[in-house]
Amino acid sequence: MQNKLPERLKKLRADHGISQAKLAAIVGVAQQTVDKWEQRISQPDLDMLLQLTAYFEVSLDYLIGKTNSFRATVNEENSCATIDNGFAFVNTSKISINSKNKN
Repeated sequence: MQNKLPERLKKLRADHGISQAKLAAIVGVAQQTVDKWEQRISQPDLDMLLQLTAYFEVSLDYLIGKTNSFRATVNEENSCATIDNGFAFVNTSKISINSKNKN
């Protein structure tokens, strides 16, 4: 499976009408960092990927190209939860899961 992050990131930025500089400011990195992600020079770490998925409201699987579906799905038949992008979807309710320790 080829990593589609660079193409997906460019498309999502275009769809949201934001520049590399604006996205960089939103997620707290330099504009050059976003450019490197889009040029396949470097890749964001997991925490940054989760920030990107939260901002663009897409699943991590979509962002990296594992699926073409924007959203995680819920199996409502047996109320199964799917955890994706730092959120748990249970019975179509969105519950935030914070994986960072609060001191």
